[in-house]
Amino acid sequence: MKSLVVVIREDEPSVVLSLDKRFASGRVLELLHTSKFTVVGKVTEVWPTDEDGVNLYRRSVMSLLPGLTQMSSWGLMALLAGLGSGIDVNELRASAFAAAGIEDTDGPTEQDEIQLGDVTPLLPMVSGPAVQILPLAICA
Repeated sequence: MKSLVVVIREDEPSVVLSLDKRFASGRVLELLHTSKFTVVGKVTEVWPTDEDGVNLYRRSVMSLLPGLTQMSSWGLMALLAGLGSGIDVNELRASAFAAAGIEDTDGPTEQDEIQLGDVTPLLPMVSGPAVQILPLAICA
């Protein structure tokens, strides 16, 4: 089994490290995500331009089902947005004041609009320039 660690650097090529799970415990992965390190290894793939990129699911079962993954993710987001927009804040406020036995002196408030904001890509992609490295040694 492999673990992928993606290192995205400004103004330099990104790096995809392909680690064997036997050597990459949770503690090791945490250290890689929180510290600076040097990698000695073999470059196994190069994506030289901005038009090139790699789908990190490419060698997994998920690569066979990108449509299902995308469909289920959008379905979940639509469900959450529907639940959020169906909540009547004024009704909840009135119920809370009634349950506490307190008179609501401020009255109802304006309903705020629910915004989802920027949605990150559903398929994990690393765009070029980037390299994939099979590490032989990782030094802190």
